[in-house]
Amino acid sequence: MLRITSVAGNIHADGFRHLDVKGCHRLRLSRNDLEKRRMRRVSDTGGDVIVSLEPGVFLNDGDIAYSGDEIILVEQIPEMVIAVDISGVDSPDVLVMIGHAIGNLHRPISIRGTAIYLPAQAESELELFRSILKVSGQVQVSIDRLVFKPDPRANIAGHG
Repeated sequence: MLRITSVAGNIHADGFRHLDVKGCHRLRLSRNDLEKRRMRRVSDTGGDVIVSLEPGVFLNDGDIAYSGDEIILVEQIPEMVIAVDISGVDSPDVLVMIGHAIGNLHRPISIRGTAIYLPAQAESELELFRSILKVSGQVQVSIDRLVFKPDPRANIAGHG
């Protein structure tokens, strides 16, 4: 049995980028699972993994943990997202309307470059978003799969 009680570092951070993770246990978790401090899951090697973290501590994509001599790499499972590319928008009024439309959906968002990402529940939502964001060709809306990490600045007063 493998046990995660703390995180040693993150593979995406300096100092751990060159860590050899071949042969390690990979614990693939959904974004929702990463928000839990206690759980029991199975790694890609079939290892039974128990996560028991201190209050306020959560796992992130790329986290490295040690259980005895064993290395456990936490990997977030990519999820389906709606990508809203606003690079063609040149009007503050249109940007406000886009922000209002997305905000009314009460979903977490992530901003990367000129795109706003939000979790999708089904591919059929693509047409819904296109109709909500009816802006004559200024906004490109598409479906993508990626590791989604909500932008903490968008969670004002816990209203996520």
